[in-house]
Amino acid sequence: MKTINDIAKAAGVSPASVSKALNGYKNVNEKTREKILRIAEMYDYFPNRSAVQLASKAEDTIGLIMPMVSYNASYEYLLGIISGVYNFAEAAGFRVAIFTSNTVENYNKSYVQFCHSNNLIGMVIHGLDNIDPQIMRLVESEIPSVFIDSDIEGKKTCVVSVNNELAGENVVDVLVGLGHRHIVFVAGPDYVSAAHGRLAGYRRAILKHNLEARVIPTRFFYQEAYDKSKDYILENPEATAFFCASDIMAVGALNACLDLKYRVPDDISIIGFDDLSITQYVRPQISTVRQDFYQMGRKSAELLLDIRNGVETPKRHYLDHELIFRQSAARNIRER
Repeated sequence: MKTINDIAKAAGVSPASVSKALNGYKNVNEKTREKILRIAEMYDYFPNRSAVQLASKAEDTIGLIMPMVSYNASYEYLLGIISGVYNFAEAAGFRVAIFTSNTVENYNKSYVQFCHSNNLIGMVIHGLDNIDPQIMRLVESEIPSVFIDSDIEGKKTCVVSVNNELAGENVVDVLVGLGHRHIVFVAGPDYVSAAHGRLAGYRRAILKHNLEARVIPTRFFYQEAYDKSKDYILENPEATAFFCASDIMAVGALNACLDLKYRVPDDISIIGFDDLSITQYVRPQISTVRQDFYQMGRKSAELLLDIRNGVETPKRHYLDHELIFRQSAARNIRER
C-alpha cells in the first residue's frame, strides 16, 4: 500500500505539500496540485471520485455530526435522522458524510477547520454540547449549520425540533383533563435543550392548573428512571401519573410501578416522549409524544441547502408533535 511519502517522492515535493493538495488547501500551485492528484489516483491513495472532487474544487458533501454512541434501544431515533438527511441530500444531488465528535477531536481540528479540510458545504449537528467553544466558533463563522434539538443561534445557523415546551404543556393539560392532580415529571438533564424545554412546559402547565410541581431529576437512562421512580412511589404512594422526558425513562417508570404491584394505568398513568418502537413492545403499551425523526433529518438537510444558497430561513423551525394514546394512560379512578 502506497503512503503519502511515496506520493511525495514520485511528485518531487514534500509530504506536507501532498497533504495540502489532497485536503484542498489553496496555497498549493495548481500544476503541482494536479500532478499530486494524478499520482494519488494512480496509486489508488484516494478513491477516484475524491481525487476528481478535490481537483475541481467541487463541494457537494453535507457533514452529519453526532456524538459517539454505543448500541442502545434509545438511539433508534438516530436512524430516522440519518435516513431523512441522506434521502433529501441524495435527491438534491449531494452526498452525506457521517462523522462523530470523536472523529473531529482525533484530527485535532476545530469544527471550522474540519469542515474546510473535508470540503463540506455545511453541517447538520445533533447531540453536541452547546457550550463547547468549538461549537461557538462554528456558529460565528460563515459555514452553514443546522442543529437538531438544540438551542443556539449564529450567523448562518438554524435549529430544527418539535416545540418541546408546548409538548410538555400539552401532556400535563391532557392528564389534568383525565382527573390527575399528582403528576410527576421524570426529567432529563437540564443542560440538554430538549429536556429543558419539556420541563419548562410541564412547569407552565402545573402553574396554570394551580398544582404542585413534582420533578424527579435524572438522565436519559433506563436504570436511573427505574430506581428514582421506585423510590418516589414508595415515599409518595398517592402519585397517580408519571410524565417522562423520554420513552426509555418511561419504560423504567413503568417497570418500577409493576414491580411495586401497582396497576398501570388503573393506579398510575404513564406517558413518555419520542414514540420509539419499544413503547409498543412492552405491556401495557406506553402512551407517548410522537416526533418524526425522519422529517427532522430531512428538514435539516433542506434548510442547510437553503442557507448555503442564500435563501432566508427561520432561526428555529418547529415540526409537529402528536400525543399517541396507548394502554399506559387513562382517567384517574383513585380519587373518585
